[in-house]
Amino acid sequence: MSETTVSGARCTVKVNGKVIHNWRNCEVGRDLADISGVFRFEFVDEDILNPSVVLGDAIEIEIVSVVVLKGYVEAINE
Repeated sequence: MSETTVSGARCTVKVNGKVIHNWRNCEVGRDLADISGVFRFEFVDEDILNPSVVLGDAIEIEIVSVVVLKGYVEAINE
């Protein structure tokens, strides 16, 4: 799988269509053998009672304003 790590303003993470800003690190991978993609990102959620990301949420990741991955949250590591 090819993998890219992006930091700073070059990467935009949207959850259910809303841009979130509380992430630290974003990794996006593409595996042409499986025709699939995978993403991981670390974020700081200051409000544990109302987290900004939950299972099943729609995710869209843009790098330099180009959508590179669309998917859904399947797992959350705490």
